[in-house]
Amino acid sequence: MTLYLVRHGTTSWNEEGRFQGWSDVPLNGTGRQQSHWLGQRLQSVPLDAVYASDLQRAVETAAIIRDYLAGPPPLITDERLRESRFGQWEGLTSQEIARRFPLEWEKHRQGWHVPGGESLAEVEARLRRFSEDLFAQPWKAVLVVAHGALIRSWLTIILGMDLSFRRHFAVENGSLSKVKAKGLADPHARVIRWNETAAGK
Repeated sequence: MTLYLVRHGTTSWNEEGRFQGWSDVPLNGTGRQQSHWLGQRLQSVPLDAVYASDLQRAVETAAIIRDYLAGPPPLITDERLRESRFGQWEGLTSQEIARRFPLEWEKHRQGWHVPGGESLAEVEARLRRFSEDLFAQPWKAVLVVAHGALIRSWLTIILGMDLSFRRHFAVENGSLSKVKAKGLADPHARVIRWNETAAGK
Protein backbone atom coordinates (compact mmCIF):
# COMPACT_ATOMS: atom_id res chain seq x y z
CA MET A 1 0.00 0.00 0.00
CA THR A 2 1.21 3.50 -0.79
CA LEU A 3 0.72 5.95 2.07
CA TYR A 4 0.67 9.67 1.41
CA LEU A 5 1.29 11.23 4.82
CA VAL A 6 0.39 14.87 5.41
CA ARG A 7 0.89 16.92 8.53
CA HIS A 8 -1.97 19.39 8.93
CA GLY A 9 -1.48 23.00 7.92
CA THR A 10 -0.21 25.69 10.26
CA THR A 11 -2.26 27.05 13.15
CA SER A 12 -1.73 30.14 15.30
CA TRP A 13 -0.46 27.86 18.08
CA ASN A 14 2.12 26.36 15.69
CA GLU A 15 3.38 29.86 14.93
CA GLU A 16 3.54 30.66 18.64
CA GLY A 17 5.29 27.38 19.44
CA ARG A 18 2.51 26.11 21.72
CA PHE A 19 1.87 22.43 22.50
CA GLN A 20 -1.46 21.54 20.87
CA GLY A 21 -2.03 17.87 21.60
CA TRP A 22 -5.77 17.21 21.72
CA SER A 23 -6.68 20.93 21.91
CA ASP A 24 -8.89 21.62 18.90
CA VAL A 25 -7.12 24.57 17.26
CA PRO A 26 -8.21 25.62 13.72
CA LEU A 27 -6.00 26.35 10.75
CA ASN A 28 -4.93 29.92 10.13
CA GLY A 29 -4.51 31.58 6.73
CA THR A 30 -1.07 30.08 6.20
CA GLY A 31 -2.42 26.62 6.99
CA ARG A 32 -5.20 26.98 4.43
CA GLN A 33 -2.70 28.11 1.77
CA GLN A 34 -0.55 25.08 2.54
CA SER A 35 -3.60 22.83 2.22
CA HIS A 36 -4.44 24.24 -1.22
CA TRP A 37 -0.85 23.63 -2.32
CA LEU A 38 -1.14 20.03 -1.13
CA GLY A 39 -4.40 19.62 -3.05
CA GLN A 40 -2.74 20.85 -6.23
CA ARG A 41 0.23 18.57 -5.58
CA LEU A 42 -1.99 15.51 -5.15
CA GLN A 43 -4.76 16.20 -7.66
CA SER A 44 -3.43 13.74 -10.24
CA VAL A 45 -2.76 10.97 -7.70
CA PRO A 46 -5.36 8.16 -7.66
CA LEU A 47 -6.39 7.64 -4.03
CA ASP A 48 -8.80 5.07 -2.61
CA ALA A 49 -9.51 6.94 0.64
CA VAL A 50 -8.59 9.97 2.69
CA TYR A 51 -8.08 9.43 6.42
CA ALA A 52 -7.79 12.26 8.93
CA SER A 53 -7.49 12.80 12.64
CA ASP A 54 -10.82 14.03 13.99
CA LEU A 55 -9.26 17.30 15.24
CA GLN A 56 -10.39 20.24 13.12
CA ARG A 57 -6.93 21.30 11.94
CA ALA A 58 -6.51 17.88 10.31
CA VAL A 59 -10.10 17.60 9.07
CA GLU A 60 -9.96 21.04 7.42
CA THR A 61 -6.61 20.24 5.78
CA ALA A 62 -8.02 16.94 4.48
CA ALA A 63 -11.24 18.54 3.23
CA ILE A 64 -9.38 21.21 1.27
CA ILE A 65 -7.11 18.60 -0.33
CA ARG A 66 -10.05 16.31 -1.10
CA ASP A 67 -11.74 19.05 -3.13
CA TYR A 68 -8.89 18.74 -5.65
CA LEU A 69 -9.07 14.94 -5.96
CA ALA A 70 -10.83 12.93 -8.63
CA GLY A 71 -13.91 11.11 -7.41
CA PRO A 72 -13.46 12.35 -4.77
CA PRO A 73 -12.48 9.47 -2.43
CA PRO A 74 -14.26 9.07 0.91
CA LEU A 75 -13.04 11.14 3.86
CA ILE A 76 -12.81 9.04 7.03
CA THR A 77 -12.03 10.64 10.39
CA ASP A 78 -10.43 8.53 13.11
CA GLU A 79 -9.56 9.64 16.65
CA ARG A 80 -6.67 7.14 16.71
CA LEU A 81 -4.83 9.57 14.40
CA ARG A 82 -4.90 12.38 16.96
CA GLU A 83 -1.72 14.06 18.10
CA SER A 84 -0.08 12.79 21.29
CA ARG A 85 -1.98 14.14 24.26
CA PHE A 86 0.04 16.62 26.33
CA GLY A 87 -2.38 17.11 29.21
CA GLN A 88 -1.71 20.14 31.41
CA TRP A 89 1.00 21.41 29.06
CA GLU A 90 -1.34 22.06 26.14
CA GLY A 91 -1.44 25.73 25.23
CA LEU A 92 2.02 26.39 26.69
CA THR A 93 5.30 26.96 24.87
CA SER A 94 8.39 24.88 25.63
CA GLN A 95 9.96 27.94 27.28
CA GLU A 96 6.94 28.37 29.56
CA ILE A 97 6.98 24.67 30.45
CA ALA A 98 10.73 24.65 31.16
CA ARG A 99 10.31 27.68 33.43
CA ARG A 100 7.21 26.45 35.29
CA PHE A 101 7.98 22.71 35.37
CA PRO A 102 11.79 22.40 35.09
CA LEU A 103 12.11 18.88 36.56
CA GLU A 104 9.13 17.52 34.62
CA TRP A 105 10.41 19.11 31.39
CA GLU A 106 13.73 17.33 31.70
CA LYS A 107 11.99 14.02 32.46
CA HIS A 108 9.70 14.53 29.45
CA ARG A 109 12.74 14.82 27.20
CA GLN A 110 13.75 11.38 28.48
CA GLY A 111 10.37 9.77 27.76
CA TRP A 112 8.25 10.65 30.82
CA HIS A 113 4.67 11.55 29.98
CA VAL A 114 2.81 14.63 31.17
CA PRO A 115 0.08 14.35 33.82
CA GLY A 116 -3.20 14.08 31.92
CA GLY A 117 -1.27 13.16 28.79
CA GLU A 118 -0.32 9.96 27.01
CA SER A 119 2.68 7.71 27.31
CA LEU A 120 4.57 6.57 24.22
CA ALA A 121 3.20 3.09 24.84
CA GLU A 122 -0.37 4.39 24.65
CA VAL A 123 0.32 6.27 21.42
CA GLU A 124 1.99 3.19 19.95
CA ALA A 125 -0.95 0.97 20.92
CA ARG A 126 -3.54 3.12 19.15
CA LEU A 127 -1.32 3.48 16.10
CA ARG A 128 -0.96 -0.29 15.90
CA ARG A 129 -4.73 -0.76 16.13
CA PHE A 130 -5.28 1.81 13.38
CA SER A 131 -2.58 0.22 11.21
CA GLU A 132 -4.07 -3.25 11.52
CA ASP A 133 -7.41 -1.93 10.31
CA LEU A 134 -5.84 0.10 7.50
CA PHE A 135 -3.60 -2.61 6.09
CA ALA A 136 -6.52 -5.05 6.12
CA GLN A 137 -8.19 -2.93 3.43
CA PRO A 138 -7.75 -3.86 -0.26
CA TRP A 139 -6.71 -0.34 -1.20
CA LYS A 140 -3.60 0.54 -3.20
CA ALA A 141 -3.11 4.16 -2.09
CA VAL A 142 -4.47 6.30 0.73
CA LEU A 143 -3.91 9.79 2.07
CA VAL A 144 -3.52 10.15 5.84
CA VAL A 145 -3.71 13.65 7.37
CA ALA A 146 -2.45 13.72 10.92
CA HIS A 147 0.01 15.44 13.26
CA GLY A 148 3.76 15.87 13.60
CA ALA A 149 4.57 13.66 16.59
CA LEU A 150 2.01 11.09 15.44
CA ILE A 151 3.51 10.81 11.94
CA ARG A 152 7.05 10.51 13.31
CA SER A 153 5.98 7.74 15.66
CA TRP A 154 4.02 5.92 12.95
CA LEU A 155 6.97 5.91 10.55
CA THR A 156 9.25 4.31 13.14
CA ILE A 157 6.64 1.59 13.74
CA ILE A 158 6.18 0.93 10.01
CA LEU A 159 9.94 0.64 9.56
CA GLY A 160 10.29 -1.63 12.59
CA MET A 161 12.42 0.87 14.49
CA ASP A 162 12.41 1.75 18.17
CA LEU A 163 10.22 4.75 18.97
CA SER A 164 13.26 6.62 20.29
CA PHE A 165 14.24 7.18 16.64
CA ARG A 166 11.12 9.26 16.01
CA ARG A 167 12.94 12.47 16.94
CA HIS A 168 15.24 12.07 13.93
CA PHE A 169 12.39 12.69 11.45
CA ALA A 170 11.42 16.28 10.61
CA VAL A 171 7.71 16.71 9.80
CA GLU A 172 6.79 20.31 9.02
CA ASN A 173 3.31 21.78 8.87
CA GLY A 174 1.72 21.26 5.46
CA SER A 175 4.33 18.66 4.50
CA LEU A 176 3.85 15.66 2.21
CA SER A 177 5.62 12.32 2.59
CA LYS A 178 5.25 9.09 0.65
CA VAL A 179 5.84 5.62 2.07
CA LYS A 180 5.25 2.16 0.61
CA ALA A 181 4.57 -0.70 3.02
CA LYS A 182 2.55 -3.91 3.26
CA GLY A 183 2.15 -3.70 7.02
CA LEU A 184 3.95 -2.86 10.24
CA ALA A 185 7.66 -3.61 10.53
CA ASP A 186 7.69 -4.46 6.82
CA PRO A 187 11.33 -5.29 5.91
CA HIS A 188 10.63 -4.07 2.38
CA ALA A 189 9.01 -0.76 3.39
CA ARG A 190 10.40 2.23 1.52
CA VAL A 191 10.35 5.96 2.16
CA ILE A 192 9.88 7.44 -1.32
CA ARG A 193 9.56 11.09 -0.34
CA TRP A 194 9.84 12.86 3.00
CA ASN A 195 8.74 16.25 4.34
CA GLU A 196 8.09 17.93 1.00
CA THR A 197 6.64 21.42 1.47
CA ALA A 198 5.55 24.32 -0.71
CA ALA A 199 8.52 26.34 0.58
CA GLY A 200 10.97 23.57 -0.27
CA LYS A 201 9.46 22.44 -3.55
